[in-house]
Amino acid sequence: RRRLDQTGRLGLALELADALDYLQNRAIEGHMILHRDLKPDNVAIDANGSLKLFDFGLAKIVKKRRRTGLNLPTYELTGETGSLRYMAPEVAQQLPYNGAVDVYGWALLTWELMALRRPFHELKGVKDFFKQVVRGGLRPPLDPAWPEDFRELAAACWSPDPGRRPSAQELAALMKMLVRNALNEEERA
Repeated sequence: RRRLDQTGRLGLALELADALDYLQNRAIEGHMILHRDLKPDNVAIDANGSLKLFDFGLAKIVKKRRRTGLNLPTYELTGETGSLRYMAPEVAQQLPYNGAVDVYGWALLTWELMALRRPFHELKGVKDFFKQVVRGGLRPPLDPAWPEDFRELAAACWSPDPGRRPSAQELAALMKMLVRNALNEEERA
């Protein structure tokens, strides 16, 4: 059985980060898979307590390009994808994007997992969402009871500037350390 206390939920967030790292870095040599529709309906916990990511109907396979300086290359991908609540601002604005869109989605989905409520539930309609979230940079509040490292990571992952978000590989590595630290703290308590 899976623990669903704070540390258990951080463990699920790690599994999702690992899945994104796999899709973007190891699934297909020389390519990355962008899921483009991270949301609660597309994840589940199996009988063994492991997180599973599914519904790749909007996923896109793109050839990896070399990183130039500090920026990851962007791709001219078109078409509306995903669910607005979890959608990165650059996708909502139909701008070029890259794997950072799934890192953004991870942050919103993980926030929901930690907070046990939907992000932006108070917003009324698409127009309000665009004004406050997409253009205004509104993000859900980060609970001070959550580990400081997690709060900092979530804030970095939902940065309005995709170039400031960690890569999926960096996200997975940081989450591994964070979960390890949380487990160590539990053992000491």
